Amino acid sequence: MIRRKNPPIDDDLLRRIDSVHSGLAQARIHAGQWDDPARARAAEALNELGSCLERARHAQTSSTERLRLITQVDAELCLYEPRELLKADRVRIEDRFFRLSETARAKWTAILGEYKANTGNEHEYRQLLRSLTYEVAQAGANFERLTSARRKALVWITAWTAGAFLVLGFLFFEVFSASVSAIGASSAAALDAMVRALSASTETSWSSPLLSFLLAGMLGAMIFVFQSVLQEEKLRPENILVLVLNILIRVGFGAVYAFVAVVGVLTEFLPLKLPSGGEQAFMFLTLIAVAAGLSDKLFGEVIGKLMERKKESTPKPNRD
Repeated sequence: MIRRKNPPIDDDLLRRIDSVHSGLAQARIHAGQWDDPARARAAEALNELGSCLERARHAQTSSTERLRLITQVDAELCLYEPRELLKADRVRIEDRFFRLSETARAKWTAILGEYKANTGNEHEYRQLLRSLTYEVAQAGANFERLTSARRKALVWITAWTAGAFLVLGFLFFEVFSASVSAIGASSAAALDAMVRALSASTETSWSSPLLSFLLAGMLGAMIFVFQSVLQEEKLRPENILVLVLNILIRVGFGAVYAFVAVVGVLTEFLPLKLPSGGEQAFMFLTLIAVAAGLSDKLFGEVIGKLMERKKESTPKPNRD
């Protein structure tokens, strides 16, 4: 049977254990000045915290258990250490407030603001710092767990998207090359009719400009959609299938946008001048298809502005 070796304690964790151990020693001195029976109860509690620190130093203790033990000692010491050390505890806790939600952070800041130097109930203040230490540690654990889940989801979606992008790219360049060859072998008159009809006068359908335009729109959409998915707050393993389905649907929309944009240029509905010559016209339309697929929002804005410009440039009929 193979046993897993626990990772060694890193230097930062060792220094943190030393710091907590120093606070434990000062807490013993401070609690030793109390009257019985509070002094006896404090001595018993501090001895238990000392045992926790010893377990945290042990080489067989897992990293997760070490962090849990240090957090426990850190929080419980707020009840026994000298008041001067509470300032350092508060600074350390507030430095990790970014892990809390905005609502919790605002409320805790307001609560702690009521306890300033030499004011407020000291027992309440110690209990608050103790509770807040646990809450910040829990928020940090949730943050790390969520980050790990998003990392795994990102790796999976990136790998899947990269594979789909390579397949689409390969198909696009194959169709693009076949279309350029077919267009170059055609006459100028036949070429113009072929581009406007979005079909090639060749035996193979792989040289169809229409297929090339659709693939170009899908490639453009995949680039844009993948970048937007990286910013999704719901990027977690349980949402992978939904996100992949979202990518597929929006990539399909990219093909539709590309088709609409190309037809708009060919029918002169969009005021874009088509270059003369078959190959130049085909490459120009391919660029239009990629641009249309890049962003549905950008596509709608560009189409809207071009339509307004065309409407403004149309001469109004004279009523007279």
